[in-house]
Amino acid sequence: MKSFLLYCCFFCLMEGCVKRAPNCCALSSVEMVRVQTQCADPWGYGSNKNESLEKLKNYLLKKKIPVARITLEDTGEGITCYACNCSRGASFHVWIQGTYIHALEGEGFTVK
Repeated sequence: MKSFLLYCCFFCLMEGCVKRAPNCCALSSVEMVRVQTQCADPWGYGSNKNESLEKLKNYLLKKKIPVARITLEDTGEGITCYACNCSRGASFHVWIQGTYIHALEGEGFTVK
């Protein structure tokens, strides 16, 4: 019984640390973010936001990383650097289950 109570306390504490995705159906989604680069994104680029989002979604599905939601939001940054790893002035926001945090960190994402 003590181990069950300990497990419940631990579970409740961990649930409090997980960020919930707005308007998302996943029970415990974590929002992760990554800057869209000029030319260093391994999933490629679309001619518009929807195509870029679709390319990222397909890339993550091939890596077996299920995604609850993906958005591409303007950051408001002026583009002054045109090197491949510089920002395009937008960032990807991806909501995933907590078990996939390390997989997305390996792709350059960070927990928001």
